[in-house]
Formats: sequence, structure tokens, C-alpha cells
Amino acid sequence: MPSIDDFKKAVFVGDSLTVGLKTAISSITSFATVGHTVWQGKDKHHQSIVDAKPSIIIMSYGTNDAGYQTPDKFKKEFVKWINELKQALPGVQIFVNKIFPGDESKASGTGLTCIKNIPAHNEVIPQIIQETGATLLDCTTIPNLKTYYSNDGIHFNSNFNQLWYDEMQRQVTNSAGTGPVTIQIQKKLMPTELDGKCYKSTSQKNTY
Repeated sequence: MPSIDDFKKAVFVGDSLTVGLKTAISSITSFATVGHTVWQGKDKHHQSIVDAKPSIIIMSYGTNDAGYQTPDKFKKEFVKWINELKQALPGVQIFVNKIFPGDESKASGTGLTCIKNIPAHNEVIPQIIQETGATLLDCTTIPNLKTYYSNDGIHFNSNFNQLWYDEMQRQVTNSAGTGPVTIQIQKKLMPTELDGKCYKSTSQKNTY
């Protein structure tokens, strides 16, 4: 079982949610791009991840895939990439996050389409786990999840990322964590609309 020190050396891979995590917790190593699906992530980041030689990889995809490709295609691409990572990095431990459900009451347009398709994509994640030997992380049970969504119903405000990081650490290391979490309120919230399949860019500064 990985230790907390092992977890701190993990590589985080994903879309805008992982970009937001890196923005909030600058010490992590991440390979993430706004708007990316699994296959786009593989095309852009695979070799960089292999070159980094991590012992733990934590992957968070699916929100954009839900607006762009079928669950079967999502599964096929994810299985292919995970297996290629395992072949290139013998002994690597790979963890896959369940897709956050979003908040339909705040979403509209393509964002709402993504949210409506997320349950079907989440249904194939256990199959991805079974076919690759990866480990599932389910952080969708974080208490009061909906209160952390920004006004697009997909992304989270800046107060959520430390909670997400700590819950991933708890599940990866099967530990009770390091004690109560203290969240520092930041003046700047995460952007509400981002470039990508389910997002459109705005004039806001500091988009990720």
C-alpha cells in the first residue's frame, strides 16, 4: 500500500479539473489540459508521463468524453492508454477517479449535455478497472459536493481542491488523513466557463 510520502510524489493526469487542482496545490506534478478527452490526453501527455517515471499515476477524465464520445469509446481509449502506461512503466500503480456528477441545476447548453451523459460513462469505469488492474477512486461522496460547484455546474470553486486532494490521499493510502482540513478562503474563484468540448472560453483572466 502506498504511503503518504508515496502519494505526494504521484503524477496527476486529467482535464480542467486537474488543472484546477494544480492551480490550488502547486506542489503536485501534473499533466493536464483544459477540455481534453482521454484520447487527447494520451496524444499530448503520454511520453511526458513515461519520462517522469512515476510510481503512482492518478487519472481524472470523463467530463469532456461525456460530451464528445460514447461510453464504449471512452472505455476503449482509457483501457488502451492505461495498459500502454503499465507496459512502459513496470510496477506503476494507476488510480482512476470516478467522474464527478456535476450540478444540472446550474448547467446549460453543452455543459448540461455532458452532465446528462456522465452516469453512462461512470457505468463503464468498473469495467476499465477490471480490464486494466487499475484502482478506483470515488471522491463523489465528499460531503456537500454540490455546494462547491461554480456557476457552470461542472467546475469547482477554489475551496474544493484541498478537500479533493485529501480524499484522494486517504483512499490511495487507506489512511485517516493528516487531521481536520483547514480551508483558506481565496478571493479568486475558479473560472466558470473554460475552453473544451463542454466549455467555451470567456474573457475572464487566469483561465486554466
